[in-house]
Amino acid sequence: MKTLRILTNQSFGKWLVKERASDKDSRAHWLCECVCGTQREVSHSNLIYGGSTSCGCSKRRHGHRLMGIPSPTMRCYQSMLARCTQPSNPAFAHYQQRGITLCQRWLNGEGALNGFECFLADMGTRPSKLFTIERTDNDKGYEPSNCRWATRREQARNRSSTTLHFHDGREMTLREWGEAYGIPYEVLRHRVSRAGIPISAAIKLGRSKPHRLPR
Repeated sequence: MKTLRILTNQSFGKWLVKERASDKDSRAHWLCECVCGTQREVSHSNLIYGGSTSCGCSKRRHGHRLMGIPSPTMRCYQSMLARCTQPSNPAFAHYQQRGITLCQRWLNGEGALNGFECFLADMGTRPSKLFTIERTDNDKGYEPSNCRWATRREQARNRSSTTLHFHDGREMTLREWGEAYGIPYEVLRHRVSRAGIPISAAIKLGRSKPHRLPR
């Protein structure tokens, strides 16, 4: 008969094995204590093979999964995780080739927190559906110092391919200048990009009363 491995005082995920418990259904069980203080008997095989890693307190604590449905913040995290770690994800090859990775804290967690909980602690809740995760330096990976919540418009403005045009003491994109002065974007783009007209002159050609300038 195979000798049972002694698990006392060993950690498995958030479980700390306290002592051997009574066997159930011919399977060995151990009395375990979760980092939150909950005690429960867990089968030997579930501990060894990762079938149970906590009492489930993580899902209850952060409140970002209701009846199995992830919150917008968790969905954003899961998408980020998939892009960086799952070869089946359509964007994985692009991210892998550029060396864009997910920091260990957000991937594997730290201390008593799992990866998502660390992400939540660092980034906070997604402000609204208009916001997604932006890397401020596109050549670096996902990590607290390089990420922020930003709208798609803000992200487009920060891309290296986006050209800013200086006029009236401010720098904005052509689309922003068009919105500010009531000039269709395509008209302004034709004047500046194709005809080579300076931005100030291009605005004066079709200038109307400015709308509120974007902050």
